[in-house]
Amino acid sequence: MAYIKHIVILLLALSSVSYGERVSFEDLKHLLLEKNLNIKISKAEIEITKERYKVEKSYLFPTVSMNFYNEYIRDLRNSPTYINGQYYIGNTGYSSSLSLSIDYLIFDFGSRKYRLKMFETSIDTSKENLNYTKEKQVLTLLDRYYEALINQEKLSSLNKLRLLYIELYKLNQRLYKAGIISKENVIDIAIRLAEISAQIEEIKQRQDSLINEISLLVNKKLDKPHFEKFKEATVEEKNISVEYLPEVVAYDKKIKEKEYQLKSEKLSFLPKIQLFGRYSLSNFNRDDYVETIEGLQSVNWRIGFVVKFTIFDGFKTVHTVMQIKKEIEKLKLEKQLIMKQKETEIKTDYMKLERNRFALKQINKKIKKLVEDLKDKDKLHKVGKESKINIIQKQIDIVNEDLNLKLKEIENLYIAKKLKLLREFSIEHRSGSN
Repeated sequence: MAYIKHIVILLLALSSVSYGERVSFEDLKHLLLEKNLNIKISKAEIEITKERYKVEKSYLFPTVSMNFYNEYIRDLRNSPTYINGQYYIGNTGYSSSLSLSIDYLIFDFGSRKYRLKMFETSIDTSKENLNYTKEKQVLTLLDRYYEALINQEKLSSLNKLRLLYIELYKLNQRLYKAGIISKENVIDIAIRLAEISAQIEEIKQRQDSLINEISLLVNKKLDKPHFEKFKEATVEEKNISVEYLPEVVAYDKKIKEKEYQLKSEKLSFLPKIQLFGRYSLSNFNRDDYVETIEGLQSVNWRIGFVVKFTIFDGFKTVHTVMQIKKEIEKLKLEKQLIMKQKETEIKTDYMKLERNRFALKQINKKIKKLVEDLKDKDKLHKVGKESKINIIQKQIDIVNEDLNLKLKEIENLYIAKKLKLLREFSIEHRSGSN
């Protein structure tokens, strides 16, 4: 039996656990909203979108340009050319010209206006994407925190069970040596001890992984933290407006953005009226390019307007319009899907709360009965009418039920916190906050 004793001692050493700083979900949530990299990326995207809007807005202003040419021309015709009152044999020499021009699109039936509205709406879309990123990251943190709390409670209970089974092992070992029980009884308990310690090690590994995931979310290294329980959250029926959740509002903005794009694309096929102006200077010199530049003279100026109308573009505009229409239909279907998924998810969470409330009452009754039985058995043990093994077994039952109770309580607090967060995000949009 010595090898079993060594196994028990080894498992006792492996199963020890220690915690560092105490952290709460609210503290981590605050840290996440401040330092999370995904949120920072979404904020950067807003600034990029604002610059895109400014680029598009620049097309509302006229374009002013200047062109300067300085070149050497070799005329191969050898025929006389009249320039500035003089005849030249062959047009070979240096030529310079300078022109200033202005172009301005003055009328396009509103195509630019709707395109500008599209880019303006894209800023709102990026803001909604930021809100959705915040919601998604906070809920991801909540999920990881909940699992970490569950593991923390499991580790605590498994360590209690491990101590009880060690005590049970020692008692059974003495009974085996006295010839009262068989060797199999001792081995069964040793195996159960090994299973418990294996569970502890598995949960500890998963807990380390969760701590790393939470550290990444809050962008701060956490060193074996002790996770505090969720604070109580009041849950009211039907107080979450699904249509105001960030992921749904983001689809509204995307649809609006596409609708402006559709209007702009339809109007782009109509004629455009553009104003233009030109002022030109030029000079020619057979031998010196510097004198050509210095002697620039006004040639002419002009002002007018041009009407541009694309008669046929290979059905490009027609197919682009059809593509945008189909994209709008797809976005509307995706929005419906998201809303139904969120409604189902919220409804399921409310149902879980109700089931858990009933389950908690049953578990509490069971624990109360087990505690009463334990007290009775303890009294009988003191007068020699009950074995210590039965008392330990009853304590094991209580630890198991107590764990079930705590897990249900944590799940209820987690669901309540999740519903509260969803409500907060929906209220922000209902009040017009971005």
